[in-house]
Amino acid sequence: MKIALWDHPIADPLADGLASASATYGVRVRRHPAGDSADLVRGGQVDLALVPSLAALQDPDAFDVLPAVAVSTWSYPFARIVLRRPLGEPIREVAFDPAYEQERHVARMVLREHYGLEPVFVPRRDVLGGEEDAALLVSDTVEPVPAGGPVLDLGQEWYELAQYPMAWGLFVARKGTATASMIRALRQAATAAEQAREAWLEARALPDELTAFYRDSLRYRLDDLVIASLTEWRHHLYFFGLTEDIPNLEFVALPDDEEEADAPNPLF
Repeated sequence: MKIALWDHPIADPLADGLASASATYGVRVRRHPAGDSADLVRGGQVDLALVPSLAALQDPDAFDVLPAVAVSTWSYPFARIVLRRPLGEPIREVAFDPAYEQERHVARMVLREHYGLEPVFVPRRDVLGGEEDAALLVSDTVEPVPAGGPVLDLGQEWYELAQYPMAWGLFVARKGTATASMIRALRQAATAAEQAREAWLEARALPDELTAFYRDSLRYRLDDLVIASLTEWRHHLYFFGLTEDIPNLEFVALPDDEEEADAPNPLF
């Protein structure tokens, strides 16, 4: 079973969890940029992938969406809106890296809904190198930012808007190819990551901000909170013209007898 996982720190604990499923389910993990993962599934290079939830919702006919496991957060220090002037002053342009389309749309939504701002998003690889009023800074480190205006945590802003954790990623297979083994492997991986969370943190000398993020904010459960957040996300995608209608979201399921056998698992 070949699984594509993001080559980003948000997926590192889950990668270790998937290693625990390698013997039982023959799991082989490949790490790739988040933006490549949907095409890897479409092209058959992998059996299963963590994809941005935006990709799954914009092309629901292409994918089976798996239950039980997702990537969501209450905050997200890896994605921040860096303002060069105080809130309340005009923000006309925001620089963004085109590789991070999902984060761009979340930023657009929170700026409009929270602050009444509708800036133009300007594509730029070096988002801090231009003269725009703000920059959407997405990275795999928590980088220092230039002194100036406020810095908005994109995950925290979504939580304040929707009252739910932001569902950044879903696991998908090509339409019609999902299996019970895929679901069980993901469940095992997420359970292992949850149980090893403190040991995982103790093995790494992380800054306090990241330690708090991994301990308190990062979630791998696809539970009622994530379902509610995805409902808000789907409505926002439609309202902002990113989908032609409110996208359908259905999850594949284990057969009833296997669901019953799995029921005692308290995480899911």
